[in-house]
Amino acid sequence: MPRRILVVTLLILALLLAVSACGKQETPRSEPLETLRLTYNPLPFNLPSMVMRSEGLLEQQLVERDLEGVTVEYKTFEAGFNMSEAMATGQLDIATVTGFTSAVMAKAGGRDLKVVAAYSRAPSAFALAVPAGDTALPADISGWKIALPIGTEAHYLLGRILDEQGLSFEDVEIVNMLVPDAAAALLSGNVDGAVLVEPVLSRLEAGDKIRVYRDGQGLVLGMTVTAVWGGFLADHPGAVAAYLAAVDDSLALIKANQEETLALAVQETGLPQPVVAKLMQKYNFSPVIDEDAIEAMEDQIDFLFEAGLIKERINLGDLLSLGPFS
Repeated sequence: MPRRILVVTLLILALLLAVSACGKQETPRSEPLETLRLTYNPLPFNLPSMVMRSEGLLEQQLVERDLEGVTVEYKTFEAGFNMSEAMATGQLDIATVTGFTSAVMAKAGGRDLKVVAAYSRAPSAFALAVPAGDTALPADISGWKIALPIGTEAHYLLGRILDEQGLSFEDVEIVNMLVPDAAAALLSGNVDGAVLVEPVLSRLEAGDKIRVYRDGQGLVLGMTVTAVWGGFLADHPGAVAAYLAAVDDSLALIKANQEETLALAVQETGLPQPVVAKLMQKYNFSPVIDEDAIEAMEDQIDFLFEAGLIKERINLGDLLSLGPFS
C-alpha cells in the first residue's frame, strides 16, 4: 500500500475511534449536590414533615444512598406560588407540600414543575364557613359575598358547592383574600361566608366563632402534593428518592408512636392538644397517587381551565413524574 494511502487510512481510523470514545464518555449533567433545599411548614398540618425534620430521617436516607456529604436546608414559604418561583430561580429543590391547584397553575405558566407524590388528602379540612349563630342556614348560597384565595383548593371547593346547588360563580360575589384575612373578614361581618382551611377552621370552630356550612366531604379530595423542579429531578433523582423514602419512614414512625407524634405536633404547631388530635383524624398522608386521585386531578384541571384561571388545559401526564427514582 502506498505510504500516503496508509497515512490517510490510519488518520481515518483514529478519527473513528475518537468519535466512538466520545459517544461512550459519560459527563455529569450538573455539579455534585451539596445542599438539598426543601420546604418546612408545620401548618396547615404537615405531620410527616414535622417527624422527618425532628428525627433527621432525610439525613439518614441520604447517608444510606451514599449522599452523606449533602446537607439538608429547610425553608419556610407562605404560598404555593412563592415555592414555584423559588424553584425557578434555583433557591429551592423540593416543595414538600403544595396545593395541587398551585402546581397546575405553575405548570400552566410555563414552570418546569413535576409532581412526584401525594402529600395528604383531607376533604374535611376545607370548608365554607359562616359566623356562629342560632339562625337556620339557607338552602343555597345565591347572592352571598364569599372570601377565599382565588386559584386554590378553596376556590375549587366553592365551585363544587355551587355545582351541588345548581349554581355558578355568577351567582355569588368572590372577594380574593388569603385564608387568615378571609377569616377576619368573616368574623367582622364584612362577608357572608369564607372558605377556610385547617388549622384556622378547627381553631375558630372550637372557639364557637364559626360553623361549617359545607365541607369538602364527597366533593373534593382536599389534596396536597410534593413538587420538584424538573431540572433538579433529572440531575439528582437519588436525592428525590431519598426524600420519598424519608416520607415512608416518617409515616411508619407516626403509626408506631401516636402519643409521641401528637406531642411533637402540639409543640411544632402551637395548637391546643384537642385541636391537634382532631386534625390527626382528618388527614390521610399516603403518598400514593391512585386512580381516584388521578380522576380528581383531571377534574381540578378542567375547573381551572373553565374558570379562566389557566389559559390552556395542561396535560396531567406532563405534570406527574411518579418514579421510581434512583
